[in-house]
Amino acid sequence: MLGGLPDRPFFETELAAFTESEAIRFAFPATPESMDTDDDGRRRIYDLLLFLPASVAVLAYEDEDEGWTVVTNESGDEPYQAAIDALIDYRDYELEEEGAVRELVEEFYGVTEEHLGIGDGEG
Repeated sequence: MLGGLPDRPFFETELAAFTESEAIRFAFPATPESMDTDDDGRRRIYDLLLFLPASVAVLAYEDEDEGWTVVTNESGDEPYQAAIDALIDYRDYELEEEGAVRELVEEFYGVTEEHLGIGDGEG
């Protein structure tokens, strides 16, 4: 899963090429806190939410020495929510309402577990 990742945070424009793999249905920044703007004004992604055929995974970029790590790969009930919750715990994000993150991502990207066949026995 980590093989095709750059040895740095993603640039926002690189994400489309990363998701061309058949193994990844969809990928995007996991939370609003997952992105930051670099000194050149380009947005960089530090946490990725990956919709895979039978699960939802979260990857996090640590630093140059550690690179990317798999935070979780959820395939049980509500894998999307479990993945987001795992990232929030891992990063110790201070979010007032975790459900609001899920709603924001679903509204912004127009994607839910149902759209991707996650958690309904498909895959």
